Amino acid sequence: MHQTQQQLSQEMKDCIAACYACAQICNQCSDSMIGLPGAQAEMMQRCIRLCRECADICLQSAAWMSRVSELSERICQLCADVCDLCAEECARHAQHHALCGPCEQECRRCFEACRRMGMAKAA
Repeated sequence: MHQTQQQLSQEMKDCIAACYACAQICNQCSDSMIGLPGAQAEMMQRCIRLCRECADICLQSAAWMSRVSELSERICQLCADVCDLCAEECARHAQHHALCGPCEQECRRCFEACRRMGMAKAA
C-alpha cells in the first residue's frame, strides 16, 4: 500500500536494505566473472548479465521506496522477478564460482522482501 505521508514503514526500510545488499553482491559477483577465460566466460555470460540487471533494478527499487513513490509496489514486483531469475542462475554456478553462492542467497532474501512489498497494494 502506498504511504501518503513521507514516512517509511519498517517493512519498506527492510526492503530497501535488502535491495542495497543484493545490488552490492550482484555487482561484485558480475565483476569477478568478467574476464574469465574462454569457455568459462561464455558459460557465465547470462549470469553476468542477470547480476548486472538485478543490481540495477535493486538500486532503482530502493530509490523509489526511499522517495515513497506511488509506484513502489510495481517496481518491487519487477525487482522480485529479476531477483528470482538471478538467484536461479547463480545457483547453477555456485559450485564453481565463489561469489555465486552468496549472490544467490542475497537475491533470494531480496526476492522475499520485494515480493512482500509488491503484494502490499493488493492487501
